Amino acid sequence: MKTMKNFAAQQLSKKRMNDVKGGGLWFCRSFNSKGEVTGEFNVSFKDGREDFAKEAVAQAIGPGQVADCRVVE
Repeated sequence: MKTMKNFAAQQLSKKRMNDVKGGGLWFCRSFNSKGEVTGEFNVSFKDGREDFAKEAVAQAIGPGQVADCRVVE
């Protein structure tokens, strides 16, 4: 029988869990035309669904803004 200690030793990082289940998590910042940060948000997606994540980012930032997204490890 497994103990809680054994279970805790098997926990995975976010990145490793995403690798196992497929998908990922992005941290994004949106910027206006002056380069000022206008927002910060996370976008998660399932394996093969990066296109939906990109669309969600485009809708979240609004017109005239750009986003810089990075993978969360």
